[in-house]
Amino acid sequence: MACHGAIIAQRLVKNQKISPQFVNKESLDKGSCFNDDEDLLRLVCANCPFEAEDCDFRSSSRPKGSVPCGGFIFLFHLKSKNLLTVKDLEEVCVEKG
Repeated sequence: MACHGAIIAQRLVKNQKISPQFVNKESLDKGSCFNDDEDLLRLVCANCPFEAEDCDFRSSSRPKGSVPCGGFIFLFHLKSKNLLTVKDLEEVCVEKG
């Protein structure tokens, strides 16, 4: 099993919408306000099998300092750098498999 963010990232690479080399660990913005990205919350989190019980980031009793999964962070970074569009996300989010 993988988080939905990771699955979406795999689909984007498979469909040649993104390249994994776009991001390196040092370039990720760890101070971002991830809660403000309604597109990712809707397309990634709302369909994630971990959201209901296993996701601290989306928990109603979220622990202080919790962050989203790596897949969400990766997608957030690409979207914030205009390397990924909402349309690209929507296309792979409805893809089966």
